[in-house]
Amino acid sequence: MMIPLINSIKALFARFRSGADGNAAIIFALVLLPILGAVGTAVDYSRASNVRSFLQNAADTAAIAALNKFETEDSVLLQLAKDTFNANLAQSHTSITSVPNIAQNGESVTVTANTSLHTIAMGILNVPSMQVAVTSTAVKAPRVGPVCVLALDPAAAGSISLDGGASMTATGCVVHANSRDEYALETNGSAVASADTFCAVGGYDGVGFTPWPTKNCSKAVDPYENLPAPTALACDHHSKQFNLGTHAASPGVYCNGFTAHAHAEITLAPGLYVIKDGPLSLLAHSTITGNGVTLYLIGEGAVLDIKSQSNVNLTAPVTGDYAGLVFVQDASSSIGATSSVEGGGTIQIVGGIYLPTQTLDVGGEGVIGATSPYMPIIASNINFHGNASVSISVDAVAAGFPEVLPDVRAGSPRLIN
Repeated sequence: MMIPLINSIKALFARFRSGADGNAAIIFALVLLPILGAVGTAVDYSRASNVRSFLQNAADTAAIAALNKFETEDSVLLQLAKDTFNANLAQSHTSITSVPNIAQNGESVTVTANTSLHTIAMGILNVPSMQVAVTSTAVKAPRVGPVCVLALDPAAAGSISLDGGASMTATGCVVHANSRDEYALETNGSAVASADTFCAVGGYDGVGFTPWPTKNCSKAVDPYENLPAPTALACDHHSKQFNLGTHAASPGVYCNGFTAHAHAEITLAPGLYVIKDGPLSLLAHSTITGNGVTLYLIGEGAVLDIKSQSNVNLTAPVTGDYAGLVFVQDASSSIGATSSVEGGGTIQIVGGIYLPTQTLDVGGEGVIGATSPYMPIIASNINFHGNASVSISVDAVAAGFPEVLPDVRAGSPRLIN
């Protein structure tokens, strides 16, 4: 409707300009010119404002998208921002074309974009086009400390949960749930949890947190997602049973499980223990001790089964592929299973517990990790229940381990202009 109207006015103005019908026509034309200019300018500026809004939204979305992605290569982040910008603009306004300029500067990403808008009404005043430009800068949320309890499941409710009379204290570190569920973090009953910071991609439920959790946090990276699996898997032992008495065990592949019965006392020599196609079972009143050891769970039925009243005193190696890790689950083995640790005996673990696709269930009585300088827990989901009291620290320097745990950011990336 607007273009035919403007064309008609242009033609009318041309006739007035070339006509010889007297002073009235000349005066009318002179009066009409500024009126048309004012109306045309308002119309085209309104169109430009709409275009600017579409461009700004595309730039904002692109900047945020780049900072929400956990990549280390700048080229990957910049391409992601560009793709996001183009997709958003194409969806919102198909007639706008613009090539964004994207720059990363450590903790921020800046997106600039411009386009040329063909004017409709301002052409009367010999202004055939207008330039529309936008800028958007997003910055990462502030770092709040290293992660020490991390649940990797992206969607579970209660991805980190405490029930009954359970308590957890995380000192100098962050308890973080990657789940986007509105109740990613939960406390129930009289359960309580304290940490420097609680963070969830989604939200939380319950009143047992000190301090209150932060919602809408950025996803935390899994520090061990590229951990190599053992390559030598030929069986050295089959259905190994340790009965009453003292025993010395050597590194190797323990097929169909590793079981310590009541009053068995096992000392592990330093090295890697592969528990294949069966559980690592420590029954009540059994004892396992070792320094510089990693127990790697792989295959069908490969889970932790540490019963109440068993005693565990294990320290991880300080070098090698599994430095700083005591218990490791192969990510492709027994996915969705539950590994359990029941307190009541003496549980002293100096090293990480890494179960990337299993739930870790911690319960029973007594204190777990009270004197350990380093015991991060990373699992698909983590549940504390019963009257278990769990203390968690991640002082890698004190333990002599490499510092690999990522800093967590409290909140999402935000726009600063």
